Amino acid sequence: MSRTSSIRRLAAACLVSGCSGSSPPEPSPPAGPDIVFIVLDTVRSDRTSACGNPRPTTPTLARLASGPAFTCNTVAPASWTLPTHASLFTGQWADEHGAHAITSGVKSYDGWKVRTHTLKKAATTLAETLKEDGYSTVAVSANPVVNASFGLMQGFEHQTVSEVWGQLFADDLLPALQAGVAQADPDKPLFLFLNIADAHQPWAAVPPGVDWVTPRRARKYRKERPDSTWAKLVGGKLSPEAAATTRTELTEHYDYALSIADLNLGRALEWLERSGTCADDCRIVVTSDHGELLGEQDLLDHGHYAWPANTRVPLWFRPATGDPMPTFGPATSGLVAYSLARTGAVPDAPPPAASQAWPHVRRCARTDGRAFCDPGAAVAVDAEWAVRVGDRAYLCDTATDPACEQPAAMPADHPLSTVLQAQLDRVVADQSDDGPEDTEVTEKLRQLGYLD
Repeated sequence: MSRTSSIRRLAAACLVSGCSGSSPPEPSPPAGPDIVFIVLDTVRSDRTSACGNPRPTTPTLARLASGPAFTCNTVAPASWTLPTHASLFTGQWADEHGAHAITSGVKSYDGWKVRTHTLKKAATTLAETLKEDGYSTVAVSANPVVNASFGLMQGFEHQTVSEVWGQLFADDLLPALQAGVAQADPDKPLFLFLNIADAHQPWAAVPPGVDWVTPRRARKYRKERPDSTWAKLVGGKLSPEAAATTRTELTEHYDYALSIADLNLGRALEWLERSGTCADDCRIVVTSDHGELLGEQDLLDHGHYAWPANTRVPLWFRPATGDPMPTFGPATSGLVAYSLARTGAVPDAPPPAASQAWPHVRRCARTDGRAFCDPGAAVAVDAEWAVRVGDRAYLCDTATDPACEQPAAMPADHPLSTVLQAQLDRVVADQSDDGPEDTEVTEKLRQLGYLD
């Protein structure tokens, strides 16, 4: 972080919070460049205009994609918010850091009997490491799950986290970002984590006047209700015509929500540069934690599956001075985002482009065993994705079928079989747990709709 950047950032903070004194203090020697790590929550690659969607859903991301360090073919390390964020913060797989929900060991579907594990105490987060290195650490999250209860705020000196869905959506996000950065120590380099969650359910209303999507009321899945859209589609209770219509409506709604997330990304990046917070010498990582199923494989929402619609996400990197320009392979592990933020480089031996997914017993019961009952995993090489759902294995070519609408059966002797089985074995070995329930964490997830 340059002296000019430090002074400009202090001046920007004064605009938000007010300062006294005639001049900013002289900055101490920097420990490294300012680092900004942004997660576009619930953003699947193929619905972004940066990765082929003809609708103008992500003009900001499309502009970033024109640079060299961008890929549409990143594999999220897990299938939903908690385990993936923990992986992005630690560089570990979910079965290593432990932060995910284990449900298959539960004997009864009554009540909320789900063993939800927080980040293991032995795990060291990126924020903890950078704080030790002399950084001022700030987190601003619009996703209520990315909070201290799950261990995800370890190492953050200042944190602003939404209490409920929608609290830091749309126009409310930028002021929260500005106030969060104002708390940072201007004498230290900054590590800023920002979660932008507008693409996550519940979706806000689609207003009139958007020429590429139909106006719609706000929408929220009611998974606990047997007559809900979610229950009817996932449970196979809609006619083919009704299912197709529902998918069209939901895809339009998601695409518009995605455009608001992209708008907030643009606002955040513009302010970070204009204010001097991330201007002269700043390392930036932008990725997503998972995608969103919009009827593919007769599934809605996200989590508990490793299909590309749920786990294929974008990744963009802007190096700081002295960082090498990375070369992303045809398929990239989402764990690479941790290394890019931490060191500014892709590891010499990058992890496999793979994902892990755990079952959900309550949703399995609600769909009469049609869905959410099996452990899962995915591995990608180039555009070819190998996906396991229980004892069934599939192949997808995301170059021609980005959402894997027409998966093919995977031959037992396929070259990816061994590494795919290894990932599934890790999930199976970690999916059963009869330990005590963390009632505080479970209640928080229930309130947020994850344990319906």
